[in-house]
Amino acid sequence: MRKMIIAAGLAIGVGLLCISPAPVFAHETITVGEYAIEYGWQNEPPVAGQPNALFFHIAKGAAGHPEEATPAAGQDAAEDSAGEPASAVEVSGLTVSIVYGDQTKNLTLQPLGEEAPGAYIVPLTPTIPGIYTVRLGGQLGGAPVSVEVQPEEVHPADAVQFPLAEGNPDAAPEPFGLAGWLGLAGIVLGLAGIGLGLAALRKT
Repeated sequence: MRKMIIAAGLAIGVGLLCISPAPVFAHETITVGEYAIEYGWQNEPPVAGQPNALFFHIAKGAAGHPEEATPAAGQDAAEDSAGEPASAVEVSGLTVSIVYGDQTKNLTLQPLGEEAPGAYIVPLTPTIPGIYTVRLGGQLGGAPVSVEVQPEEVHPADAVQFPLAEGNPDAAPEPFGLAGWLGLAGIVLGLAGIGLGLAALRKT
């Protein structure tokens, strides 16, 4: 019975460590025809004034049910985005532009490299915090494309700057937040559970 209690304590401790919040990339995926397009910022979180790039990964036959896609608007794809990377020929007709307010800028896709087939970037330095809209047009694999997506919001520079510039009372550091405290509590409780379990094992 005692061994069962010890094992349960160890299991709970490990479980609490596993469920502690962890950083994730804010990339999303849409389907266009028979293609799945993953998009987001290359460096996250994106910060105003810092060089960055829009990231795209384009794969054919990756959406699970491509016949249900709507090329005119795009739609959320299944989480399983495995598929054959789109070739440079298939992607050559795809156009990319970015919109902020009343300003629009045409961009050019660049292959990320031979070691990353299907991956493309668009070097870009977002100068203003906020939501940017990315328009995909032209053709992809010979099929027409007309999709608008919005990658992760660009954060103001003071979100990562330290120390804060003098004379700027509005540039205050962000609070740790409820999620941060819950994550810390989960880690502490998990380590405590593992420690108690190991201590009990030594006594047996």
